[in-house]
Amino acid sequence: MGEESRFGRVRHDTVSADQVKALMDDIDSSIASIDERLRAYEADPPSPAGGRHASNLPFPTIDLAAQRTLSEPHKTVARPPPEMTEAPSVRPPQDLLAELARCAEEHAQDSIVQSRSQQETEQRLDRVLRTVFDYLHQFTRHVNVIRPAIPLNYALDLRNRFGALQWHEGTVDYRTRSKSEAALIETVSVRVRYATEALEILQPAEKAKAMRDELHLLNLTIGDETNVVLPGRGCGVRFTLAGSIPVQLNFRSDLASGKIVVRGRNVSTLGLSAYLIDPDKLSRASLDAVGLNLLGRSGRLPGEFAPVAFSTKE
Repeated sequence: MGEESRFGRVRHDTVSADQVKALMDDIDSSIASIDERLRAYEADPPSPAGGRHASNLPFPTIDLAAQRTLSEPHKTVARPPPEMTEAPSVRPPQDLLAELARCAEEHAQDSIVQSRSQQETEQRLDRVLRTVFDYLHQFTRHVNVIRPAIPLNYALDLRNRFGALQWHEGTVDYRTRSKSEAALIETVSVRVRYATEALEILQPAEKAKAMRDELHLLNLTIGDETNVVLPGRGCGVRFTLAGSIPVQLNFRSDLASGKIVVRGRNVSTLGLSAYLIDPDKLSRASLDAVGLNLLGRSGRLPGEFAPVAFSTKE
């Protein structure tokens, strides 16, 4: 039988000694070649990404004053597919001068319409105010001749009351917007003065100023003012009022509302008043009612005079 070796069973009957020696030399040569390859691999420097000595590498020098400029990343713009893109709309050419001319023409037409409307309002109010002036002019001219008694009751308070009244005089005037003969009338005013006896009023000193202010507002003339001693009330003032009562009606055109504003002072009674009149509703009967009021035959103005709020500050 043959011998057993580490490389397998050897058959002495078929393998010679020379062949065995050659086989062993070949094995030794292969092992030496493998060792050489291993030494060459270990001599190569390790990779920075995962070598054995990567932790021992020095850090690069850092310059704190250096500035680093980062380039923006390239942006990819998504483009719609060709079938989704639309051709830009082409606006028809415009004639700028023609457009401006059209706008100017429209503004001019609007101005003409507004001006015409304002002129019509002014002329309508002018006609009404001329009618008012003509009536009151004739009215005062006649009454100034007659000078009738005026059966009205004018009282400052419960203790101070004027006596019997009589027509003293009346005047009417008007004012225009310009000095031209064809100028439109803006206001018409009638002023009447009733004659009466002088009236004396006693007031405590602390109420004297308030009385002066009230008399001034009513346009009543203070003929005399004397300091007196009031029995049981201390110092006081005696006011002596002139024997006349002024009455006034002022008719003024109001272009904004297209109506006539009337301001009154001491009409039928002492005090101020204000009214608004629709010019289309003012008639001859309305003016007759105004005349009857000034004569004391009526205690109120006609219904066309709509009372409105007013301010005592002109």
